[in-house]
Amino acid sequence: MLAALLMACIFATPAYALEVRAYLDRSQVPVGQAAALTIEAQGEQNVQAPNVAAPAGVEVRYVGPSTQVSFVNGQVSATVSHRYAVTARRVGRFTLGPFTVSHDGRDYQAPAVQLEAVAAAKAAQGAPGRDQIQLEISVPRQRVYVQETLPLTVTLTVGAARIEDLQYPTLPAEGFTMERFAEPNQTREVRDGRAVAVLRFQTTITPLRPGTLELGPALARMALVVQGRRGRDPFFDGFLGDYRKEPIEVASEPLALEVMPLPESGRPPDFAGAVGHFSLEATARPEEVRVGDPVTVRIAIAGEGNLAAVNAPVLAAGDRFKAYPPQEVGGGPAKQKVFEQVLIPLRPDVTEVPAVTFSFFDTQAGRYQTLRSGPFPLAVRPAEEAQGARVVEADSQRERERPAETLGRDIVYIKEAPGEMRARGGGSLGLRLALGLLLPTLAYAGLWWWVRQRDRLRDDPRYARFTRAGREVGAALAEARRRLASGDDAGCDDALSRALRDYLAAKLDLPPGAVEAENVARRLGSDAGATAAQVANVLGLLERVRYAPSGAARDERESALRQAEEIVAALEKRRYPSGRGASAALLLLALAAATLARADDPIAAFYRGNALYAEGRFADAAAAYESALAGGQESAALYYNLGNAYMKDGRPGPAVLNYERARRLAPADVDVRTNLAFALEGQQLAPAESPWWKLALPLAERAGSGALAAAAVALYALVLAALAVRLLWPAARTPATRAALVAAALLLFAGANLGYRVAVYDLAEDAVVTAAGETPVRFEPSDDGTAHFTVVEGTLLHVLETRDGWLQVARGDGRRGWIPADACTRL
Repeated sequence: MLAALLMACIFATPAYALEVRAYLDRSQVPVGQAAALTIEAQGEQNVQAPNVAAPAGVEVRYVGPSTQVSFVNGQVSATVSHRYAVTARRVGRFTLGPFTVSHDGRDYQAPAVQLEAVAAAKAAQGAPGRDQIQLEISVPRQRVYVQETLPLTVTLTVGAARIEDLQYPTLPAEGFTMERFAEPNQTREVRDGRAVAVLRFQTTITPLRPGTLELGPALARMALVVQGRRGRDPFFDGFLGDYRKEPIEVASEPLALEVMPLPESGRPPDFAGAVGHFSLEATARPEEVRVGDPVTVRIAIAGEGNLAAVNAPVLAAGDRFKAYPPQEVGGGPAKQKVFEQVLIPLRPDVTEVPAVTFSFFDTQAGRYQTLRSGPFPLAVRPAEEAQGARVVEADSQRERERPAETLGRDIVYIKEAPGEMRARGGGSLGLRLALGLLLPTLAYAGLWWWVRQRDRLRDDPRYARFTRAGREVGAALAEARRRLASGDDAGCDDALSRALRDYLAAKLDLPPGAVEAENVARRLGSDAGATAAQVANVLGLLERVRYAPSGAARDERESALRQAEEIVAALEKRRYPSGRGASAALLLLALAAATLARADDPIAAFYRGNALYAEGRFADAAAAYESALAGGQESAALYYNLGNAYMKDGRPGPAVLNYERARRLAPADVDVRTNLAFALEGQQLAPAESPWWKLALPLAERAGSGALAAAAVALYALVLAALAVRLLWPAARTPATRAALVAAALLLFAGANLGYRVAVYDLAEDAVVTAAGETPVRFEPSDDGTAHFTVVEGTLLHVLETRDGWLQVARGDGRRGWIPADACTRL
């Protein structure tokens, strides 16, 4: 019952209003060539083809229908398109239509279309189809202000032409800044009764100075596909014609914009160049603090305009606060900028955080606007006497007291080179391993097949004769055709008869004297009736032409030779399927290999971090290393240097986090292990002890997943190489078998280490405590839950479950509990 309902939902067509339209694929054609007329009915699938009246001098031929059914968001849409070939027999302009489509007792009309037929000589002038390609620049308005962002569209319209190798357009824009073009939006539209393809490239521009500035002309490079004539029917030339590519450039008309300066009157004192239309939202948290505790003011500016030029508003903190510079933070929507500023109240009589103001020039209203949010109430209590006033910062700005280092001990210095970069997360390891195992397997399979064919050709005369027949018949038929061309009719008859009979005898395993029409038909079977009939016809022709006068049967000899070639082609195709499967497999391998191409390494950010580290600017160095990671690349050296920067900046939690990440990429690096042990010792933490059973898999602790995967692939290739030697040289089977067994044992050992490392390190959900001080781990995911135990910054935890901003974790000693998710960072 349920299946029936589902089928009814899918195949039931709702009662849409029928929409009918008609269009030509091109509005101008040479005399004698065909244009494609399409009459499309959208809303139903069983609409009959309308009768199209042909004006004098035009021939209209119905080609056939095509249907389309789509199921989107629970709605079924059905469309039927009826296609006609329209051929003009003389020069002139013709009107086709209007067209009437009848359905369910109602008539629907599509407007008429125009077709212009020109002389063939005129149509041949210039590159065919070049005039069907147009490029245009458009903007919503041509009067703008300085620094006002403006959407721009470059539209490419392609009519009755075929293009390939299209490049993104180039657009000279002196006096503007311009974003990169987004992926083009492609649609198909009907203009003036003909279908055109429309590609829209969109971007935004920002004028930098007032005056009349010119954009363009835009230039698009592409290849125009020019078609030669082969088919007898011009309508099908698109399927049968020869093609060549002709590189062309299409230019648009330039576009002038009037750029107005920003007015001087009414300009607010705090205006910093923001132009557009914006909104302001600000908060101050927490609302109750002690003297010396931080208050974070979060400011969000959103809207349409030059957000790149928007700077953080400045708070008038005065002498009541210690104010740190505002910092831009990410994570918001695309058309929004978020800033955070840390304020430290210095006196207990502070009652509010000052209001935030932001001024901009509103392009919609044509005047300056000032937005205001706040002030924000704040309760400040005196600092605790035992503790005194302590000044701290938000995570992005805090400057902690550096830990006292033991005399004669310190962390090992940073790495000078970034090492081998890879995509963050190492998601391509599985694909690389699969390709590494697949390629030797394919090579060995190909070798096995070749050896099997070699041995079979040597040991099976019937199979050898069958295999050679295809190659030998080609030379024999070529000899028969050469004798026919030279006038040697008797030699042609003998060569053709011998070639065909030898080929059929070998292919169908018939004795040389038994190649008769009945025997051939019986061996071919019922599924090859046409081929059997051709064989009978050719054999009959050969018998007749033997007794015909010289030259009188030349047409029949030509026909017999052509049919013999068709018979050979049919049997070869039947016995040997095409190689499309292999070609597709090779193409998939090439595409998979292409996905392994790496993005450009963020080397510049790495070396900038090294320079800042050498100057003692450890917080800035950490920010530089983080920006390198934000580019999507990682390396053990990058994580190691980032851990050093955090360690020197007095942040042991992030330091341990990045040392752990470096250790997982480079387990054998002594510097990484040394600095990790130093950081854990400073937090009075002991490194995790390895269980005794890890001794059986020592490589899992000392080699990365990539190295172990490479070793496994190399050993697998060695096993197949030994088997290949055993296959090719039977005399070496014993030593080759021993070598294969040894390599297989090593492969199992490497595979076990790789599997353990992937399961325990790469796929494990681990996290490091990065919150300062001691963090309670509670019995339940609630701030009111009873504390089970506490963890300090830098503690490694195993994540068991995630729930509503909490993590259920397990410590190394087996204790479990719940910790806030923002107190940890996952590896």
